[in-house]
Amino acid sequence: MSDIQHIGGRTPDLTEENVDKLVALFPDVLTEVTDQQTGKAESGDYDDDGGQLVVNPESNGRFHSDWCSMIYPRLLLARDLLASDGVIFISIDENESANLKKICDEVFGNECFVNKVIWRSSDNSNNDAKQFSNDYNDILIYSKKPGWQPNRLQDPEKRRHFKNPDNDPRGAWFDGDPLNSPNYRENLRYEIVAPNGNIIRPPADGWRWSKETLDQKMKSGEIYFNEKQTNIKRRTYLADMKGLPPSSLWTDLDQTGHNRQAKYELLQLIDDDVFDTPKPVKLLSFILSLIPSSENSIVLDFFGGSSTTADAVMRQNAVDGQSRSYILVQIPENNQLRVPETIVKKASKALSGSAIQQIIPMSYRLLVRNAFAVPGKRSRPRLRPRMPKASLMAN
Repeated sequence: MSDIQHIGGRTPDLTEENVDKLVALFPDVLTEVTDQQTGKAESGDYDDDGGQLVVNPESNGRFHSDWCSMIYPRLLLARDLLASDGVIFISIDENESANLKKICDEVFGNECFVNKVIWRSSDNSNNDAKQFSNDYNDILIYSKKPGWQPNRLQDPEKRRHFKNPDNDPRGAWFDGDPLNSPNYRENLRYEIVAPNGNIIRPPADGWRWSKETLDQKMKSGEIYFNEKQTNIKRRTYLADMKGLPPSSLWTDLDQTGHNRQAKYELLQLIDDDVFDTPKPVKLLSFILSLIPSSENSIVLDFFGGSSTTADAVMRQNAVDGQSRSYILVQIPENNQLRVPETIVKKASKALSGSAIQQIIPMSYRLLVRNAFAVPGKRSRPRLRPRMPKASLMAN
């Protein structure tokens, strides 16, 4: 996927100090040698006769040990770059999910593990699978410090129950919430005497609150007697609802998209099937909506790839009016070097967003964008004083 890192405060400065850190993220990049005749990169894995010089050549990149060696320094840098309230989302398939969890526990600390999300990445099963059709990917979530909380979700289905038939000045309300204690408590089993003398007996496990707390809620009007004074009701106000915690099972394709949709979206922008498994804009937009955003937040993507992160940031800014910026980092991969730049320009133009690009004079490219939804807002990107708040990585 990609690393989404959100950097709060001012924008970092692309100084040598920062470039050294980014270079550390791609230790193989600066050791690349170019053949003077062919112009192709030489890895140093083979001699002139084609003999293998090292135990693990580049072609072995899918081996577990090679993959772990690749991802470990990137995660260390991601941790260092995250703001104190930052968070990283890492998409991974079943091949390395277990290894990634162990590495992240070491890098970020098990106490900073937030959750593992199961994302339905395929909209149809693979009928040719020999054993099981792999229709899901894992998304590991870690925070810079323990205690990170995502934004809560407002469920439109639950909101429709709130009405205000009596013009309550506190707004729409709903009286269907439970009054009983979730667990048996003897001290919560007390009787309530209604104004007409009716005795209201407690539920089997007791009331939800102590007698003193319930009396206070009755005085405020939150708890009241029904018309016949044979029971009590609780009035919950929509304005007090904090929303629902996000689920760890993402199966709603309309909300988080799927890989086939992502490939279709990409074809609309570059008319070429360049990437095997791009991530859908819906997925990254949904992730962005979960991250509490401060003014001028920055999203950092270490694996720029198809630039879906840039597209998602611009779209989410248009939805919620935030002013997130993004940084994309991408190493050269054959003819894909200019693909991210093309996608960003087209997506930015479609959303009327402004954009600024800065090129690092090395063998990889760094795109820096101010992804405002309204045209005309520009600010010069700098990279040092500001730390990322959220990060996304993908296999």
